[in-house]
Amino acid sequence: MVLTFQSIGLQGSSLGVITFKDDIIEWKDRSNNQQTLNKAHISSMKWAAYGTKGSVHIIDADGKSIKFDGIIFIII
Repeated sequence: MVLTFQSIGLQGSSLGVITFKDDIIEWKDRSNNQQTLNKAHISSMKWAAYGTKGSVHIIDADGKSIKFDGIIFIII
């Protein structure tokens, strides 16, 4: 399954598109700045909701931290 979210901030800066695929997470902005994370290399991942939007905080196996902001959660 592939999930894509528009207007997602990377580390609180520029906005881009984040795509969650089976094996990787990709983020890319309009200037083609890109961040790719291999899911096998992720040690932890948590999300926090702030109203209707939230953030995903990822820590990889090397201890590197990355945060994506602005993901819209729909509760049914």
